[in-house]
Amino acid sequence: MAIAAQWLITIVVNGQDLGTWDKWTGGEVQTKSTKYRPGGMVDEKVLRGLRTFSDGTATREYDQPRDHELCRTLQTGTGIWEATITKQPLDANGSAWGNPMVYKGQLSDVKPGAVDSASEAADTLELMFAITSVA
Repeated sequence: MAIAAQWLITIVVNGQDLGTWDKWTGGEVQTKSTKYRPGGMVDEKVLRGLRTFSDGTATREYDQPRDHELCRTLQTGTGIWEATITKQPLDANGSAWGNPMVYKGQLSDVKPGAVDSASEAADTLELMFAITSVA
């Protein structure tokens, strides 16, 4: 059984490796099934629906030397640049285990952490992606 900490999340945007990320949410595969009932009181048929993917969000601690200029650069590519997000399961020793889940999509939002002079919370950086495929 894996625990949430046993994943390695890496991101490449526009060919640039953005390194390791702390959290990943979203990217679920969904479909809407349509049912149809033929005449003669026969059982319903389920008609194949088209797959869709929920948007995904990656989060990590905002490290000013690493992330300040990165945010400025990524903001120029928001809505344009393609991204690959890899979610690799790790075993209890931190070694890669099994095949990773690979999400493809487009960078859709860059959120440097909120500024609050009274807060002691860690500052974070969030990147959001419009996911187009999962393998």
